[in-house]
Amino acid sequence: MLTIFVLCLLVAGLYQLALIFAARDILHHAARSAARARAVGFNSWMVEKCARVASIPNAGKMLTPDTSSYISPLADFIGTFTPGQLWDYALTNSEWEKTPYTNEVDDIGRYLGSEDSQAGSAILDYQDWDTITHQADVSGLPVGDAIPLNPQVHAVVKQDFPMRVPLRGAFWGMDHVTLSGECYMEAHYGQYIDDQGL
Repeated sequence: MLTIFVLCLLVAGLYQLALIFAARDILHHAARSAARARAVGFNSWMVEKCARVASIPNAGKMLTPDTSSYISPLADFIGTFTPGQLWDYALTNSEWEKTPYTNEVDDIGRYLGSEDSQAGSAILDYQDWDTITHQADVSGLPVGDAIPLNPQVHAVVKQDFPMRVPLRGAFWGMDHVTLSGECYMEAHYGQYIDDQGL
């Protein structure tokens, strides 16, 4: 029993550690998305949307739209169809394709087109999006007629990543760990659009 407990503790710890490393890589990707949006002159809301969408794998359960009442079209046939018939039904029925996850792709596009955070939250929201913050600063911008010296965007995305693996208390005394990802990118303001200080 003691050996099994120690093995379970070790496996849970390794699994949580793997989740942390994956979450950190996702934050680096989110920082790259934020830097790219800022580099071409998008305003702060667009930069935030890009960072948030790129961090969806770290965002936990989807809250909006609510999919808790979704029932798969296959649910009615599980008791009556054979496994082969279920498989054929899933491959040929168009209703099967309309899952919350296929709709989520459409919602992401609508979210990226939203005008502000209030409209965005009504379209798409996740349990842990509030734990994610971003900052994208541009250095070396032109002053007057001066030619900038290599203008750069530095984007940082941070998250208080929630740890939900059982036995996490044996490794950490808290329910989250602070992670961050960053990216440097050359700014292309002059070639695209001007965010007019927004």
